[in-house]
Amino acid sequence: PPPAPGAVCERARSTGRAVSLVCALAICLVSNLWGVVPGEEGPDYIVEAWDTGDGLPQNSVTCLIQSRAGYLWFGTQNGLVRTDGLRFKVHSTETARQMPGNRVLCVFEDSDGVLWFGVEGGGAGCIQDGGVKSQMIAALKDTSVTSITEGPAGTLWFGTVRGEVIRWSAGLVRVFGRESGLPRDPIRNLAVDRSGKLWAATSGWLGRIAEGMFEEQARDASGELVFAMRREGGLWVVVDGRLVQWELDGKKTSWEIPVLPKKERQPLVLLENRKGEVWIGMNGGGFLRFSEGRVESVRHQQSPLPSEVVLTLAEDHEGNLWAGTLGGGLIRLRQRLFTVVNSRHGLAEINVLTVCEGADGGMWFGTDGGGVHRLARDGQMARFHGAHGLLNEHVSAVCEDRRGTLWAGTWGGGLFLLRDGRFTRFGDTSSFDAMFIRALYEDPQGRVWIGTFRSGVVCQDGGQLTSYAPTNGLSHPDVSAILCDGTGAMWFGTGGGGLNRLKDGRMEVFTVAHGLPSDFIRVLFEDAQGVLWIGTEGGLACRKDGRFMAIKASDGLPDHVISQIFRDGRGAIWFGSNRGIFRASVRELEEFAERRMPPANFLTYTKADGISGSECNGGFQPSGCQTRDGRLWFPTLQGVTVVDPTQLRINPRPPRVKIEDVVADGTVLAPGEDLQVPAGCQRLLIQFTGISLSAPRRVRLRYRLSNTDPDWVEAGILRTAAYNRLPPGNYNFQVRAANSDGVWNETGSTLAFTVAAPFWRTWWFLGVAGVGATGAFAAVIRWVSLRKMRRNLEHLEHQNAIERDRSRIAADMHDELGSRLTRIGLLGALARRDAARPDQITGHLDNITIQSAELAKSLDEIVWTVNPRNDTLDRLAAYIVHYAEEFYDASPIRCRLDVPADLPALPLSAERRHNLFMAFKEALNNVAKHSGATEVHVRLAVLPPWIELSVRDDGCGFEGPKPDGDGLLNMKTRLAAMDGEFEMTTSPGGGTMVALRLKLLGLPEPSASPSSKK
Repeated sequence: PPPAPGAVCERARSTGRAVSLVCALAICLVSNLWGVVPGEEGPDYIVEAWDTGDGLPQNSVTCLIQSRAGYLWFGTQNGLVRTDGLRFKVHSTETARQMPGNRVLCVFEDSDGVLWFGVEGGGAGCIQDGGVKSQMIAALKDTSVTSITEGPAGTLWFGTVRGEVIRWSAGLVRVFGRESGLPRDPIRNLAVDRSGKLWAATSGWLGRIAEGMFEEQARDASGELVFAMRREGGLWVVVDGRLVQWELDGKKTSWEIPVLPKKERQPLVLLENRKGEVWIGMNGGGFLRFSEGRVESVRHQQSPLPSEVVLTLAEDHEGNLWAGTLGGGLIRLRQRLFTVVNSRHGLAEINVLTVCEGADGGMWFGTDGGGVHRLARDGQMARFHGAHGLLNEHVSAVCEDRRGTLWAGTWGGGLFLLRDGRFTRFGDTSSFDAMFIRALYEDPQGRVWIGTFRSGVVCQDGGQLTSYAPTNGLSHPDVSAILCDGTGAMWFGTGGGGLNRLKDGRMEVFTVAHGLPSDFIRVLFEDAQGVLWIGTEGGLACRKDGRFMAIKASDGLPDHVISQIFRDGRGAIWFGSNRGIFRASVRELEEFAERRMPPANFLTYTKADGISGSECNGGFQPSGCQTRDGRLWFPTLQGVTVVDPTQLRINPRPPRVKIEDVVADGTVLAPGEDLQVPAGCQRLLIQFTGISLSAPRRVRLRYRLSNTDPDWVEAGILRTAAYNRLPPGNYNFQVRAANSDGVWNETGSTLAFTVAAPFWRTWWFLGVAGVGATGAFAAVIRWVSLRKMRRNLEHLEHQNAIERDRSRIAADMHDELGSRLTRIGLLGALARRDAARPDQITGHLDNITIQSAELAKSLDEIVWTVNPRNDTLDRLAAYIVHYAEEFYDASPIRCRLDVPADLPALPLSAERRHNLFMAFKEALNNVAKHSGATEVHVRLAVLPPWIELSVRDDGCGFEGPKPDGDGLLNMKTRLAAMDGEFEMTTSPGGGTMVALRLKLLGLPEPSASPSSKK
């Protein structure tokens, strides 16, 4: 349930009393300062101020102007400032070397768009093409320029503190001084009238130039004289305590200014706005306004001036009035759109919960602890409380029926009726709990519906009560909103049970499952088109053509708690919420709800628009009121906020759009034609703005960069677009803006720029790179082709090796095994033939045994050669040792072996291993058959990159040419096939040495003392 109003009322009452006291003191203070009687007060205005805390360099603003580009320029005692309403850019001697001085006294824009300004003791300067320039006019040197204006043919006039007027035209300078009819006093103002004549004023003198001489037109001994040009021609002059309308033909009309009796409240500046009103800035007392033949003080009680001394006035292109003050910074005045009924008007309690209109146009207010108040049309406030029979003053609902009876529902005290100035309790409450009243509503038939917190809704019709509660179809007992639609159906919004519709005696329930954003309903409203609008605690919904469509905070709704809904006659719908009052176009809302367009543009109103508090009260009915004259009444924690939508001025002027700066990796580039962004830019920032001084914070901006942003990007509160690592090329950056009323500047502003290509993307580099790439590609193709060919060759060699191995194995098996098997077969045949001769059979069997052993030995050699596990150097050495020992085991020849014990397991192909072994075997056979040796020495030596296998005997040797037998030839052939070396040395009686050398990569250095096996 919602918090009881009484739970908040004590703090609210304390706050209300404090606010009432402050307001009363403020009224007394303002009245004492201004000496204004209530009957002479003009319309109320809102004051918004900017000072050093907002970006100003100093708080005394001496001059003001809005340039054609839309910026507001103003001078201070510490520089010249430019603003778009949000951001301030300061030109001073610290930021611009050619700045002639910081104490700026006047500012003026000429017909060419050049901005001129005068400074104290430094003459004049100008801003042209975005840069500050010091104007070197000898007559202005070392003086203070107090006023600047422009005459026909581009002639510039400068007024100085020395009392001189200087004309500058086409580089020619003429000085007018006392000899030209000017007094000695400093020039305060210069202006050119429609006829091209120059007017000049000091503090008490006004004159006009004619034929090179100044003629006195008016004098004021009190020093109160100020003047300004009229829009329709002529002048406005304040002189001798009167406002004078001065025609160029000399005709004068004057009005007395009754509030200028004191010396310290002299007028300082004069301005006529586009409405024809004349504003006077005062030296104490703020502003006076002349309108409809009457001079009156300007009220701004709820927005006090930061300073009472107004130094300068200007009106912007949208009709806003700007003023510079002494020590109070820059201020803007706008006529208050919203008015607030609070303790100043007689409310005893400003926390208002419910509002309704009476038959005579008076307004009824129900307050949280202050009873019922009635505001009559003449502004008189009456209060009804306990002394009038209202036993509970926490009034949550008020409703005046068509018979003139006021119904007042209280929170915890029941229901009361007001007749003849006294309240009486509603009689028949036996059928429902009427202590906590949520809603009161009179339907078109005159029936009064009563929504309660605990007992549902009750219909009172001619004294007869009908109750609708959960027991007879109502979805929830807490009823906070009631409405009779155009078809006669009754709608009930509940606090947790969604929406109920009673039609033809049947109750139908709608909840979030049907499309509502929340089941906690706060307000119901049906517009003239029959669309039902529902405010909930989770957002807004509308029911159209039998279908619910929701709009939530995630869709752009400023707040999700909606307490009031009204539709004005200008196509807008208004909402009250916990975050204030906002409105939107009905068409945009409906189209967005139907998902046919982007989110609606919600315009939110804040304290700057005159709203007293941001939170609207709700959850009771009537929670607000739209009176017969079209005004909207919103109850808040700080009174009742009232707005007349018919007085709302739509701003038709779209914002000026400016692209201000381009920043590439921290370097500022001036936006303009042929803008080049350096190559390799990592981060590009584009700063822009939309200038609408009426509501600068509500300006909507969107941007798009060609070739990068597929659609428009909403800028939000930022006015900077950031892009990282843009590729080289040509770009167009576009910005558009809309003012607070949704009026778009569709043309916007466009910036064309080029991101330069790095050297490695230039045409010449690409050409060179192309040639290089072509060469590299060709080289790669050649390398790939060669590699492929090499792989093919290796594959063929491998296949060849396999074929050679197969051929060798076949040959070995044929030569070794075949011949021996043949001999064994022959010996078997002989044994069978000599079966009758036992002695012969024994000899044959012995030969078969010998041949079988030889056959096994040959087979072992073949298997050893084929086995890939033996394809290493160390396995070859082990087999050689084993074979040599076995070969000479039954021989009288002594065999000595010298083989390193730590040979590495270097790879040795089967073919190379086989050829080396066969050559070694042939050498052993030669020793056994031919040498007659008693000892043979087999040595394996590692001589990187060679291995040497040598066989040395101590036999007979031989003399003369070496024998050319098949054995030696086979050994040479085998070594040559492996790129090896064969060497044989011999001498008669000195034995023979055969050396077999084979090259292997990866061999270690030979050991100094190789181990040997003997």
